[in-house]
Amino acid sequence: MANAELIAAIRSELRATADPARAAGAQAYMKSEMPSLGVRVPAVRRIVTAAARELPPTSLEELMLTVLELWRSAAWREERYAAIDLTGLRLAAGQLSMLPGV
Repeated sequence: MANAELIAAIRSELRATADPARAAGAQAYMKSEMPSLGVRVPAVRRIVTAAARELPPTSLEELMLTVLELWRSAAWREERYAAIDLTGLRLAAGQLSMLPGV
């Protein structure tokens, strides 16, 4: 089961950090249908690290399910960045099973 609290914490903090002015520029630059919150990548990484420290996944399986849930249900580009950053947690270090098809 995905860590719903971790996902909620990441989403909440991303929205709190949103920069609408920067979002408009990011949206134009990326030329993508997926909207942007305008949160810089270093800030996304800090948000993910802090949230994962506070609400850590208890197993590799939970981490994998959390990453997939966050990615698949992402409404904002930064949520996808956060999902990618979750794969960098120490729990996943060296785990090839985090890669699809492995």
